[in-house]
Amino acid sequence: MVLGIYCSDHEDIPLEERRGLGGIDNNARYLAVKASVQEVAQALSKKLEAVCWQQNVYNQTIEIQRENLFIFQLRSHFWTIIQSPYWGVYSFQHHFEEEAQLLSRLLDTKALFCQRSDTASYIGYHLYEKGESIERLYFSEDSDLNRDPQDKDYIPGMYQFSSQLRQLQEEYILLNGYRIVNKFLEEQALYIPDLIWDDTCQKGQQVTVRIRNLDQKSFDRIDYLGWN
Repeated sequence: MVLGIYCSDHEDIPLEERRGLGGIDNNARYLAVKASVQEVAQALSKKLEAVCWQQNVYNQTIEIQRENLFIFQLRSHFWTIIQSPYWGVYSFQHHFEEEAQLLSRLLDTKALFCQRSDTASYIGYHLYEKGESIERLYFSEDSDLNRDPQDKDYIPGMYQFSSQLRQLQEEYILLNGYRIVNKFLEEQALYIPDLIWDDTCQKGQQVTVRIRNLDQKSFDRIDYLGWN
C-alpha cells in the first residue's frame, strides 16, 4: 500500500530548489525546525518517551503506535519537517505551536509552526528563534457576518499579526494573506510539502513506508517516532 501521497504546485522546479507552500488544498499542521533530523528526533524521542524510533524508514516496515510522527528532511533542504499522520488519537499535533517554541529554545535555532485548512479558508504560521516569538500571522478569508452590507470599503477576511521584523498594514494583509505566508517561507528558505497520509491505518498494524511521487532519493532522511 502507499502510505502517503505528495502533491506539488512546483513541478517545473527541482525538488532541491522548492520553497514556500507546496499547496493549500488540504487540512494540515506542520512543525519545521532548522536542525538535523537526528537532533530533532533525538530531542522529541526523549521528551515524549517514545517506544519506537526508527531511522531511515523509507521502504522499511513500521508498526503503528497510538501516537505517531514522521520527522524528515527533503534532499538538499536545511529544515527538518515534523508531521503527525491521521492515525490513532494524533493529539500531539495540537501542541505543535508550543513545541515549536520549545524546540527552538532547546536546539538554539529557528522553529516554525504552520497550519492550513482549505475547508475553513485559513492559513497561519508562527516563527520562533531560540524560544522567542519572531513573527506570527494567522489569516482567514471568512467574512464578518455582522458587517454593514452598505460598507463598500469592507475587505472580507480576519487576521492576527505580530512581528519583531516588520509592520504590515491591515488592508495589505487582508488582500494578500496567502502571498504573505508563501513569501515569508521562501525568505526562510523553507519548503512546506503537501503530504497527505492514508487515514485508515490502525494501532498495531505493520505498514511499509512509501510515498507516491517521492522516492527514497527524495529524502536526506526520514524517521518514524511512535509512543503510547
